[in-house]
Amino acid sequence: MSVDFTVPVLVVDDYEPKVRITRNLLNEMGFTNVYQATDGATAFALMHHCRFGLVITDAEMSPISGYDLWQQVRKDSALKDTPFLMLTEDGKRKTKAHSCNCIAKPLNAGELKSKVQAVLGGN
Repeated sequence: MSVDFTVPVLVVDDYEPKVRITRNLLNEMGFTNVYQATDGATAFALMHHCRFGLVITDAEMSPISGYDLWQQVRKDSALKDTPFLMLTEDGKRKTKAHSCNCIAKPLNAGELKSKVQAVLGGN
């Protein structure tokens, strides 16, 4: 199975330069529909208006962290199956109930591509 590069992707981060870097890496991979949000609350609202094929979020944001966003999404019956990638300082953090697909910061193209392919079922 290959990755569908037409699916909308949401990048969530409160630091604009990181959003720009992530967006550029996704564009280089072939993704054409990349959206952004500056915090978890905005992202959650956007997710109710657009069905995203992937969400990439920073773990540490305020007032709603990436972990809090991920937990809210998993509790929402309409959104719970949305694929997530979490950018973390160590790349290995886990929530109490489930592990989340994590990428260690700083983000690099090779690891992003590998994780996106794993999460979206590509080769």
